Amino acid sequence: MSAALWGCDAVRYTRATPIFLLAGLVLGGCRFIPEGAVEYDPPPIYRQWWLETVQCIGQGGQFDDVTWYRAPGPFFDCPAGDGNCLGWWGTNHEIYIANEWLGFDTLVRHEMIHELIGRGDHPSPPFYTPCINGFDPPDPPSETID
Repeated sequence: MSAALWGCDAVRYTRATPIFLLAGLVLGGCRFIPEGAVEYDPPPIYRQWWLETVQCIGQGGQFDDVTWYRAPGPFFDCPAGDGNCLGWWGTNHEIYIANEWLGFDTLVRHEMIHELIGRGDHPSPPFYTPCINGFDPPDPPSETID
């Protein structure tokens, strides 16, 4: 299993990390960085998805404030759920997407909502509304955006 880096203190995250340490890192504002993640320029379609998402949830934000990262593979280790993430939003206006999901609009828009509302949880609304459903991913799409 690969490890992820916590940028605040270089603590390596593994599934064995005690919950109190995880809570302290999240509440303390530490930065989560998936292993191997690299910055990339979002494709033009992301700007369209952003505008659609802003219109859908009725909450604005600046697309250009976001720094986009791609993480290798179909998922990456993360501190949420079962530890396997397809996407992740960071409070420093960062969005991480697993490479094989870069072109999957539902996932990308899901992470955009986190940026727009400035929260990592999933309140309804804006999640689980007619224009933005929850996220239960199928198999990875066959096409990726390079």
